Amino acid sequence: KPPSAFLLKPFPTGLAPCGVRALARFAAPPTPLASPPGAMSLSGAWPASAGLPEPRGQERKAQEDALVALVREALAGKSPFSGPAPIDRRIEDFLTEHLAEARHGKPVKFPDMVSLHSYGMARTMSLPEGQKSYSNPLIQSYRCQNGVLHNPVNDKRTTVGVFHIAEGGLPIADDKKAVPLAVFDKLLDAALSPPEANMEVPFTAGSASPAHAWVKFMARPLVCPEVPGFTAEKRMEFRMMAPSTMLANVDFVESVFGNAGEACLPENDAALDVEHWSGHTGCLIMAPHLLRLKKKDLGLPHWDEATDRQRRDIMAWKDPDELYNN
Repeated sequence: KPPSAFLLKPFPTGLAPCGVRALARFAAPPTPLASPPGAMSLSGAWPASAGLPEPRGQERKAQEDALVALVREALAGKSPFSGPAPIDRRIEDFLTEHLAEARHGKPVKFPDMVSLHSYGMARTMSLPEGQKSYSNPLIQSYRCQNGVLHNPVNDKRTTVGVFHIAEGGLPIADDKKAVPLAVFDKLLDAALSPPEANMEVPFTAGSASPAHAWVKFMARPLVCPEVPGFTAEKRMEFRMMAPSTMLANVDFVESVFGNAGEACLPENDAALDVEHWSGHTGCLIMAPHLLRLKKKDLGLPHWDEATDRQRRDIMAWKDPDELYNN
């Protein structure tokens, strides 16, 4: 495969993720199904290591049909829940408080999104229904005999010099780039307003009227293993959000960290699990369109008016057309 590609193997089966039993309350698949295809525990076990047989024939078809039914239900907006999930409220409240001065008291609110509450939904939605490939300016995806191949246009394998940290909290490490809060606020607003082309749902790309949507999922990765007699295991929580053309990236991330189920269900609320929650909440927003933003438009200072650190971090501009992330 190409050097920049990453290959995802067929769905592991037999291990139910957090929230699958609760999910059955409101998502009835067309055929009986103990766990959706691709179901995996948050420990990240795979069939090869667990000794689980790969479903074939009618069993595999039943699982695939059930997963497609969940995808169609999600795209139709059929959900018994209203209002933001607890994890979304925590993130919105933190951003609103942290950016209060820059936003003049205006609260941060995320747009409506399709919740991927079961592992495998992202992979199913990353390719058009009944087709073997999907392509857009950001990624090329192919359905393979041994899984799904996602080949992104960029594959940066280093984090040196790419961390931009918003000011206003703890002191920013010297090897990171400090971003003024007002600039971060504009970056956040732009991130949540992607171009319409980035919102196309690949699963519907072959239809007469393709759907456009944001997608999101929640993960609860392990950060501290249990030490019997000393401490229980601890997990953090994070929410990943992406315009639908980046479902392949969502598929990759949940294949690494697992899917913690429907975030609106009380049993999946980390704040109610005081013994096992580490107290950390993260938010990852995919926004490749930010590459086209200009430093001047974001409010960064001219080179002659910048501080020494801003000049060192190139958080200033000389040319009015200079791009932010150059």
